[in-house]
Amino acid sequence: MTSDDLARLNVDDIASFSIMKDATATALYGARGANGVILVTTKEGKEGKAKVSFRVENSFSTPTKMIELADPITAIRLENEAVRTRNPLGVIPHSDYKIKNTIEGINPYLFPAVDWYDELFNKVAINQRANLSVS
Repeated sequence: MTSDDLARLNVDDIASFSIMKDATATALYGARGANGVILVTTKEGKEGKAKVSFRVENSFSTPTKMIELADPITAIRLENEAVRTRNPLGVIPHSDYKIKNTIEGINPYLFPAVDWYDELFNKVAINQRANLSVS
């Protein structure tokens, strides 16, 4: 198995796992076991009455630190300043007209001022997981 296969293994299906990182792994698995071996034993059915179990998990995740970014107006002004600093004769990417109209919000499609951090990232991520097993 690859590490991706191991990551996709359902936690509720694992009975036990062992990590061998010594001569035992090499003795049992040859050259393939030289870097170590992870043995995973999955649960098996047993004779007797059926056992039904159900588990539900909810978790909420938030960033540990919010990155402070420049607002769109500051970003385009800094981009202009970077061009001027590197090449005083270079073409400035944003005109004063564009900056003025972006500040005033005249046409958000023509002069967008998008806060990409808020657009791309959620403040809270909600994860839900349910498991039903019959053995």
